[in-house]
Amino acid sequence: MRDRSFIACGGHWRQRYHSHMAASATIKVEFDRDLLSRLRQRRPEKSDRELLESAARIQLGREASDRARERFAGVPSEEIEREAVKAVREVRQERAAKRRAAG
Repeated sequence: MRDRSFIACGGHWRQRYHSHMAASATIKVEFDRDLLSRLRQRRPEKSDRELLESAARIQLGREASDRARERFAGVPSEEIEREAVKAVREVRQERAAKRRAAG
């Protein structure tokens, strides 16, 4: 089942699928009741599963960011920004070309 809400993504509208609708295997976990209560207060619109998955993604993202920072420690930030902008533009051009080809 799909959520009917939409999110802006790269200048295009895409339907958003809730993570709890994904066909993934789940396990039961024990979690600190007070901590979960604090998360619920901050984001009451999210289910417990969405709260925990979001926290896990944030942690994984931070770890990936730390690894990237270590890997590119000697590279000037201007060069990193220039390459990042170049990569985004290339992806946008590729997507636009695919849309044009699809008609």
